[in-house]
Amino acid sequence: MFRSGTNYTRTLLEAHYDVEVAYNLLGWKHGLLPTFAPRSGMNLPDAPPLVVVKHPLAFLRSVYRYHAEIGCDMHTQAGSWPDFLRSRMVYASDHLACAPQYRFSNPVQMWNAVIWNHVHYAQGIGGMVLRYEDLLAAPEAHCARVAQHYRLKRRPGANTFTVPELQTNRMGDRRRRRERYVTDQPFTKRSFYQDGGYLADYSPEDLAHVIDELAPDLLQALGYGLPDRPPLRRPACLPGSAG
Repeated sequence: MFRSGTNYTRTLLEAHYDVEVAYNLLGWKHGLLPTFAPRSGMNLPDAPPLVVVKHPLAFLRSVYRYHAEIGCDMHTQAGSWPDFLRSRMVYASDHLACAPQYRFSNPVQMWNAVIWNHVHYAQGIGGMVLRYEDLLAAPEAHCARVAQHYRLKRRPGANTFTVPELQTNRMGDRRRRRERYVTDQPFTKRSFYQDGGYLADYSPEDLAHVIDELAPDLLQALGYGLPDRPPLRRPACLPGSAG
């Protein structure tokens, strides 16, 4: 999903494994996966997805920062951080002339809906769910898990595993030279995500609002805890999933 670490994940996988990551095989990677009627003649490709998720409290801070600095694809009248958490969000691709829109009562509900949609489908079709925080903590080990799941082979010459020290670029489904995978800005958010530094940006009232809005069964399935609720040791399956 949007602002969940997909570009970082792609950079690691393509640098070390013989694979080309595709973002939009199942439709717009930031949107809800479509449903086709049995006799419509259309089907989703047989491509079990790798879904990258980020802790919702970190995701919301990342989305707000993106909205304030860039603003593409997200439309809200909110200006301040507290208003942003409580305001309507209209979400659509600004690169299309008449894109379908998604309307959510607030960005927390956007996370609930899109992540549930993506994770439930991935678990049901034999895909994989990867938490961004886990990837930051142990990038080589979790890339190896992905490689084993999708039967990826190591790239020739990529014997030493390295991680980018610069911020990764925003990327679509286009090929690019290796040096274009990153910007010229240092990546300084690793501890921010791993150690919960984003919590300092929440007032008690904002935190209570977000916790009330989050889907507890989705948090449980992903193994995410909240400040007053410890996380599970490992992610579980969503209710109704086959994974």
